[in-house]
Amino acid sequence: MSKVTSDTDIGKYSKFTAYLKSESRGYKPKKAAILERAHIGEFFTRACDKEYLMIKVAFIMGISVEAAN
Repeated sequence: MSKVTSDTDIGKYSKFTAYLKSESRGYKPKKAAILERAHIGEFFTRACDKEYLMIKVAFIMGISVEAAN
């Protein structure tokens, strides 16, 4: 049974599920790019504080919150 919400069972709609299956053939998800430690360090040293200071601060805050958990 495939449910979209608690009230709707999409398994009842055979034409719709067949359509979804036919459209998904050949689909290959893209692999997400992952920042490496070297890239992050390079960004912090090379990026101009005038333009990127808020991004740097937000990034540091995110890392510190994640490390605390």
